[in-house]
Amino acid sequence: MKSRKISGFWEAGLLIFIFVYVYQTPIVPKIIYPLVELFILLIFLLLRGQKWMLIFSQLKMENALVALIIFLSVLRDGLSGEAVYIDRFLAWWFQAYIFGAVVVYFLVRYRSTEDEDFPRAVYITGVLSACITLILYFSPSLDDYYKSIQLDSYYEVYSNFDLRYRAYGFSENLTFTYGYLLGVFAGYSLLKIEKNFLFILPTVICLAGAALNARIGFISFFVFLLIHLCLGGTLKKTVKILGFISIFCGLFYILNIDIGEQGEWVAAFFKEFANFFASNNNSQDQGTFDLIFGSFIVWPNGISEWLFGSGRSLFLDERTNTDLGVFLQLNYGGMFFLLVILIFSVYTSWRIFKIMTRRHWFPYIYTFSVFFLNFKGFLFAATPGGRLLFVLYAYYVIKKSRIDHKIRPTIDTDEKPKLLPV
Repeated sequence: MKSRKISGFWEAGLLIFIFVYVYQTPIVPKIIYPLVELFILLIFLLLRGQKWMLIFSQLKMENALVALIIFLSVLRDGLSGEAVYIDRFLAWWFQAYIFGAVVVYFLVRYRSTEDEDFPRAVYITGVLSACITLILYFSPSLDDYYKSIQLDSYYEVYSNFDLRYRAYGFSENLTFTYGYLLGVFAGYSLLKIEKNFLFILPTVICLAGAALNARIGFISFFVFLLIHLCLGGTLKKTVKILGFISIFCGLFYILNIDIGEQGEWVAAFFKEFANFFASNNNSQDQGTFDLIFGSFIVWPNGISEWLFGSGRSLFLDERTNTDLGVFLQLNYGGMFFLLVILIFSVYTSWRIFKIMTRRHWFPYIYTFSVFFLNFKGFLFAATPGGRLLFVLYAYYVIKKSRIDHKIRPTIDTDEKPKLLPV
């Protein structure tokens, strides 16, 4: 069967659709996005309900485990008499899996080639978001205008600062999973440099975007570097990496940019990383390892809280607060609740390794991300990382399944992609 060629209009529409879905720019109330997605889902079910069911049916175990997480959250919030985390889990489930099946459909149907390594539309929107971050940073007037129309509260943190050194971009959750995703896009671009040296430009742009928002983006970038080396990276590629770092560092010098506190904030990441296991009992300074596994750890009180949790969120607790996701969930729902989340994480990591070649980067980055991000913060929520990570998981599951050909028509071999090939 011969398919229609995708016009530039529909390609642009797909890019806008993916950008809005992933980043959900906070210029409208947050509830607007899931309501619009619900409307699109209903239309999609009327027109392509069988296709949605084909995708959703390939994720039976994943959805069963998520349903169990939600059920336990309903019980926990019911006992406490208030919605603590149930809204987070429901929003994540809907956006990452239920509506996510619609996103997967378009990614599978309109991928550029059979051997596409990574969804092109996702990659381009990632680079675009990094470009927007840089534009806002270098254009204070545009940044001020955006601040005046956006609805999130994170800018209030910097209202009394002499210099704001993060939170640049048309996205929610700028200081956590957004920066992490930019590190992923930078790492993926890095893998493509050997085939096309021009990919050094999006590598620099994405890494700079991560630096301007959340240093956690360097973690995902370094994971890509380790994946490359473990999968047989060459000395030639390593030299190019060093060259890339030199270009990145020299960029500010060439442009004569005073990076000030921004540079100090980024440099502090490497100092903290180097001092990760540092500890000095005779000093007031704590190593990062001590800080994470000491000050930020809050254990449950008593057998009841260990088993069933307290039903409270400790994120903003005045006395015992933490922002580590695993301890937020442990104190909220107890060991059994945390065990179900762990089973979900282990199962999905096992499955993605089983269905994909071990020479592919995605199983490694997925497994690392699902554990690391949920330890560092709250991954199972409606955030850019919470949506995109699991949509990509579903995308690769469908791509390797027998139903792929039922979703995606045959693509003309002479069709030339109008967008940057990845």
